[in-house]
Amino acid sequence: MAWVSDFFEVSLHKIRVKDIDPNFEVSHHFRTRTEYEQLMTDLKEVQRLLREKDYTREDFQRFLRSSNPYEQRLGKAYELFYQEHPRCIKLEWQRDHYEVIEGHHRLAVAQQMAPQIAPLKIPAKVYAPDRETLQRLRIEEMELERQPGRDRSEIHDAHTSPKKEETTPSKSLLQRNHQPIWERHGHTHRTELERLR
Repeated sequence: MAWVSDFFEVSLHKIRVKDIDPNFEVSHHFRTRTEYEQLMTDLKEVQRLLREKDYTREDFQRFLRSSNPYEQRLGKAYELFYQEHPRCIKLEWQRDHYEVIEGHHRLAVAQQMAPQIAPLKIPAKVYAPDRETLQRLRIEEMELERQPGRDRSEIHDAHTSPKKEETTPSKSLLQRNHQPIWERHGHTHRTELERLR
């Protein structure tokens, strides 16, 4: 069976990073720990601007052309995390957590910085064994964002237990006009899930 993929934001606590020296100084891509720490801080600010100030892809593209170094950094962080490219973060769902395919050093630093960068979400290309699992994961992440006090297991149980005359989670979310932040601002990714529809 071929795995399917989609691009969405993932909760940091559900990602398992393995085989990375927690005290690394330079990655195999020749980025320093300090550069990764700055990237995570910039990603937090990018997400704040997306959510609180309704910034769009065009705003961050303008930042890339800015003469202001701070704006340039935010534009680069947006591009690195929200544009699908060969080195975007890639995760694979494994029963109750995500395994890292690409982005080990970025995620290791993010987890170490979690208290300073909360409530950071990780934009990633996510792989799952089937469309239903992928859709459920995406919906759970959107629900967690809207209801930060709820645990993933509560949300999963709510979507898998029998319901009275309710449509599937994806349809009920669409009916309520809920879209992930990156889609509301024109950040679209043509994914395997979309190609299969």
